[in-house]
Order: sequence, then C-alpha cells, then structure tokens
Amino acid sequence: MTKQSNPSLEKVLNALGEHKKNGTRYMARCPAHNDKKPSLSISEADGKILVHCFAGCETKDVLDAAGLSLRDLYPDGVSSNGHAKKTEYEIQDSRGNLIATHHRVDMHDGTKKVWWTDADGNKSLPMPIEQLPLYGIANLAHVHKDALRVVLVEGEKAATALQKNLRGYAALGTVTGVHTEPVVCQA
Repeated sequence: MTKQSNPSLEKVLNALGEHKKNGTRYMARCPAHNDKKPSLSISEADGKILVHCFAGCETKDVLDAAGLSLRDLYPDGVSSNGHAKKTEYEIQDSRGNLIATHHRVDMHDGTKKVWWTDADGNKSLPMPIEQLPLYGIANLAHVHKDALRVVLVEGEKAATALQKNLRGYAALGTVTGVHTEPVVCQA
C-alpha cells in the first residue's frame, strides 16, 4: 500500500495496482485497454487527482475498469452524493452571542447550496440578513486595541481563510456578499 498525503490519490493508486513514481506523477498500466507497458499517468493538482491515458482511453472508461468513479478524483470530504463537507459559519454579535448560522454546501460541479438558521436551529432569522453583524466581529474583543488592524472581505469563507493565514490582523467578512452601502461596525 502506497502512503500518500492525499487520501484520494492513495485510493486511486491502490485501485490501479502496481504503479511507479516518475517525477511529480505516477505511471501505471491502464486497466481500460490491454496495456503492455504503463501508459496511464496519475498526478495531483489542487488536491484533485488527474488521470490521463497516453493510449487515448477516456477517463470514465479508465475509472470504470478500475472500479472507481469521478468522485474518487476529488479530495476527501466529497461524499457519495457529490456534496463537499458542509461548512457552517456562526454569526455572533460583538459579545460572542450566537445570532445565526450560515450553512454552505459546495457541490463537486462548482455550484453551492446555502441557507440560514437562527440561534435555536430554526430556518428563520431574528432580523433581515442585511442587519446581521459582520462575520468575526466577536474576535475583535480579543485583540489589543493598540495593535488592531482589521481587514474586511466579502464573505465568511474569505474571512476564515484570512483568519488562518494572516497574522497581526483581524479578518471580518460580510455575510451577504457584496455590500453596496457602507458597512457600519460597532464594537
């Protein structure tokens, strides 16, 4: 069993059987045709698995012959129904009280499903979406006021990414996408 950092890559390589690393990719015999020497390239890009048969076999035929499906080429977390892991963004007021939760499911085809629930889990909101606090506003209470540098971005996903990767800044996100009116922050 080949140990890989990407479980999806490991699954694909194990399904293909014997394989050999060749630079940044792996080569294996294509299961979709009578392959005398390895003609199937397996590589990884942005967490997705790329499969290419140099003899011209279609990816679907290669996967079918190996007992795999297209969803096996996507990162772990893509479920059997094609949904990515559900992400939930808790919208809190400046004191840290939960006001609402923004639920998001990214589909493997690039589309997404989103919905809101209130603090009790009901599919309703205590106020219009436009009046919800900025995502991450409660984090400002934990930052020393003299060192406070704030970045305001569009959406919870971008704010979460910045919170993880941008040191020395507090990242806040709009909860309804782009605002055309000025956003007023009250800490």
